[in-house]
Parts: sequence; structure tokens; C-alpha cells
Amino acid sequence: DQLYKDEVARPPEIPEDAIQEAYGKTATRYRARHILTYTREEAERAAARVRAGEPFGSVAEQASVSDTAKKGGDLGFVAWGQLDLRLEAELEAMQAGEVRGPIETDQGWNVLLLEEKREWSERPEPDKLRHRIRLVLGQRAASRRSFAFFDELRARWKARVFDEALNDPTLLEGPRDGPDPEQAGRIAVATAGERTLSLADLRARLNPDALQKLPAAAGPAARYA
Repeated sequence: DQLYKDEVARPPEIPEDAIQEAYGKTATRYRARHILTYTREEAERAAARVRAGEPFGSVAEQASVSDTAKKGGDLGFVAWGQLDLRLEAELEAMQAGEVRGPIETDQGWNVLLLEEKREWSERPEPDKLRHRIRLVLGQRAASRRSFAFFDELRARWKARVFDEALNDPTLLEGPRDGPDPEQAGRIAVATAGERTLSLADLRARLNPDALQKLPAAAGPAARYA
């Protein structure tokens, strides 16, 4: 916990020019729709359907795994700081009526439709938004540090994950249809430095009930991370 606090969660230093740049971006709001899928292939198929003439909302209702699917992917009007940074950057560069995707984020693969750009005529003064801007910039800085630190640790300890051992039968069904406890103790699912994490170790750390609620389309990387 202390290592995480020192390396990732420490209070960020946010320069004034970053705050001013962010404030400038709050002047524009975007009316957008979005489709979220677990795989690139699913996002490509959804984007192809939209570009072939199917209504974006209908495709979103059928293909999206986001909570917005039941609303046809409608995000309403969004502004700076409300979306993933990668989606935000795409919207800034899009024109009304444009469709973009697939776009990868931490949640999965996305397809975007920009319906309208609108200037915010009643935007609050900078001092009233300063706290929120600092909060968003701080969260984004911590997220970047978190991923960078994770990659650094994986490289330093030469961590490896063996995906072939990460599947539902071996992890959830146990001795009935998968390896028994003795066999599971000899199957490596990951290594880091001189330490090996066995299938038995991983089984002991999993929450089967929560795991079974995740869709199979998420794949082993998302389901067992």
C-alpha cells in the first residue's frame, strides 16, 4: 500500500498552463453516441453496419455492452473531463455526423458518433472550475503513473502470464472437469522473478461468483486480470 501511495497516488504537481488549457476545452460540449464492445472485431462489425447505413442507435442497442445501449448509445451532451481521455481527443477532432472507431480504451473497443458540437455560452468563470479541473488532471496523471509503474514492474521482474491456463474449465470447474488440486499445484499460470504462481494459487484467490457474471466475450485477459 505504501509503495502504491509513493509511486502512483502521491499528489500531482499540476502546472497553471495545464489548468488554463483544460479550461479552454470546457467551452465546447459534444452531443455523442457510442458503442462499447469487448473485442476489436466486434467493434469493426458494428462500425461497418453503421457506415453501411444502419441507424447508430439500433446497432448500439444490439452490439454495445455499455449501460447506454438501451438508449441507443446516447451519451447526451458531454464536456471536457467527462469521458476517457482517448474518446475525448477523438471528439475534439470530429465533425458533426462523423463516425470513428474502433478506438481502444481500458473498458474495451469503442465506436463514436458525433451528432452536434455546441459552444457553452454560460460557462462558469475559471476560478469556479479550477477545483474540478485539478481533480480531473490529477486523476489522469495518477492513471498514467499507474500503468507506467505496472509496466516497469513487469519488465523489472520479467513477469510472464500463461494464457493457456486461464480458462473457465480449469479455474471454475475444478477437479470435476479440470486439473485436480495436486495437478493444479504443478501448472504455472504466471511467473515473476523467481516466484511462480500456480493454478492452485490462482484458484484460491478468485471469486468464482463474480467471475461467472462476466461475459465470456471479455476474454481471459479481462476476466482473470
